Amino acid sequence: MKGYTVIGRLASPKGTSGHLKALLETDKEGFDHIEAFFIEDSNGLPLPCFIESIDWEPDHALIKFEEVSSKEEAYELAGRVLYLPSEMVEEGPPETEGNYGYLSGYEICDEQNGVLGKIEEVLQMPGQELALLYFHDRELLVPLNEDLILNIDKKQQRVDMRLPDGLLDLYLDED
Repeated sequence: MKGYTVIGRLASPKGTSGHLKALLETDKEGFDHIEAFFIEDSNGLPLPCFIESIDWEPDHALIKFEEVSSKEEAYELAGRVLYLPSEMVEEGPPETEGNYGYLSGYEICDEQNGVLGKIEEVLQMPGQELALLYFHDRELLVPLNEDLILNIDKKQQRVDMRLPDGLLDLYLDED
């Protein structure tokens, strides 16, 4: 959406009262003054979702929107991209290791093998983060670190990578 910046993605509902897990590209600093996130409606226009509360967990936020009061209503928003007006976003996410949770839903493209698939989830492991995706109908875990990531294209929601030699072979040769 023109004039808006991707700030994260809504993940799964939590509980029965309409709370949603949110994977945000930034930490909680600067969110005190925000009254609403925006999602894209079916016409490509920004639709405000007014925030009732945000609870911060170590690797995600738990958001309750005013308009969402049940688990069923929360499921309708799950997977949606969250936006803020560009003028409200001072800068993108810190370019530091250990901050890749917002890549859930992005596509991974390896320079040798092309498109591998969509990141289903970013797993927090001791010492690193792993992207979980499905490649040739098999679960694939890809390490996310600055040495392997060539580029992150937020507009295209794509991560260009240079995977280590033999990584895909480990998954394809398991028969």
